[in-house]
Amino acid sequence: MSVIDDLKALQELDGIIRELEQQANDIPIRRQQELDKIKLERDDFTRAEEAVQVLKDEVARGESYIAELKETIHKFKLQIPSLKTQAALDAMQSQISKTENDFKDAELSAIETHLKIEPAEQYANECKAR
Repeated sequence: MSVIDDLKALQELDGIIRELEQQANDIPIRRQQELDKIKLERDDFTRAEEAVQVLKDEVARGESYIAELKETIHKFKLQIPSLKTQAALDAMQSQISKTENDFKDAELSAIETHLKIEPAEQYANECKAR
């Protein structure tokens, strides 16, 4: 029985050796899979950061446009006393009204864009944490 026991033990060791060989052969494959996963996560993080920056740039452009419209409205209102005819006054009032509407629209757009920044930053932080 000792020969049978020795053969059985040898088979068990042979099975362990095969399993270890398989694991050793799988190491490059698993390494590449992990590297690919890291690259995807890094790419996600980069895109998330870029999205945050795009939103911040959009808010800055919106605020600049809002300031420009505000200045335009102020200039139009300063010109009102110098207008000579009712038609000119009506045209100026119409232009002021249009610019004020553009101003309100620009403010709403800037607010909406600004509200998108925090979730985008949170997503970027989640990507960074991975």
